[in-house]
Amino acid sequence: YWQICTALTLTSQSAAQALLWSRLAYLGALFIPILFFEILRLAVGKSFSKVLHFAIYLVTFVLLGIFVYSDLLLEGVHNYSWGFWFRAGPWHFTFCALYVIVLFLVPLFVLWKTGVSEGSPDSRDQAEMARKLAVAFLVGNLGAIDFIPNYGIDILPLGFIFAIVSYLLVSLVVRRTINLKVDQF
Repeated sequence: YWQICTALTLTSQSAAQALLWSRLAYLGALFIPILFFEILRLAVGKSFSKVLHFAIYLVTFVLLGIFVYSDLLLEGVHNYSWGFWFRAGPWHFTFCALYVIVLFLVPLFVLWKTGVSEGSPDSRDQAEMARKLAVAFLVGNLGAIDFIPNYGIDILPLGFIFAIVSYLLVSLVVRRTINLKVDQF
């Protein structure tokens, strides 16, 4: 969803149209951490701390409220030679820090910790899937390089490449998870 809106931002004919698509792209992007967390929870088959679960949802919805009711995160668009792109608001750097540290690295740490556990064959399969998901999400997180042009630095945003590779890796892990569950049935 957010990738389509991002493409529409890039190809917009006016700043007003680009701003609309930028805002819609950010709405989708705000929910990436929740999606990330729920995929890892389901794939690994473990429940995580209720406090961690609540914190991820809380931070996401607080950011959503700030985003919807202010220009603190996104205040407009830049017009580069390659197209329109998001313009960071005064709190955007805080958003980036929360997004990367709290909403990605904390669950990634939990996932990696799950991946190093030993035990029964089932838990070894879960640990293997956890390690593979951790790598897939780490690759996807490299797409954060797309935040650089938000600050007026004229570089082409190529984070979608990392997103595509991450999607493919997650798909392979999820497919393996489904196959394991079917085999056990």
